[in-house]
Amino acid sequence: MSKVRDMQRDNHIKIIFIIFISVFAIGCHEYHNSEAYMKEYSYRKNEPSYTIYVNHAECTDCMDAYILKGLILIPNSLRDYFGDTLKSKDIILKGFFPFDKIDNTSFFFKASSIFKIRGKIIAVDSNNAIGKAPVFYVEDWEEIGKK
Repeated sequence: MSKVRDMQRDNHIKIIFIIFISVFAIGCHEYHNSEAYMKEYSYRKNEPSYTIYVNHAECTDCMDAYILKGLILIPNSLRDYFGDTLKSKDIILKGFFPFDKIDNTSFFFKASSIFKIRGKIIAVDSNNAIGKAPVFYVEDWEEIGKK
């Protein structure tokens, strides 16, 4: 009888361990929220936030996301870099967005997912393969479906 109890106890421990690992893995997304970008965001905190719909395009020289729908106004201080409109719909995401959902090497990657994100343009990135790209600081997000 004690062998049966030992096996049951071992199974309970295994189940608890699996549940713990599952909950831990689900709740641990990777965020790109460096001190420099948080500082840029703090300068623009009182500017309006915009809601846009984006997805991740799987290509070699693509940015983090491609704007599918929505409007973003470029802050006056950044217009010299872009003019009044963007030449591309590619943006770089920073802040509170789970980057593992757009990293095709990640367990959490979901190809063709569409995200509703809210935030604002806080900076310009020119250290990439395409050229100047807006840095969009994500305040909150929601995964809403597939393209």
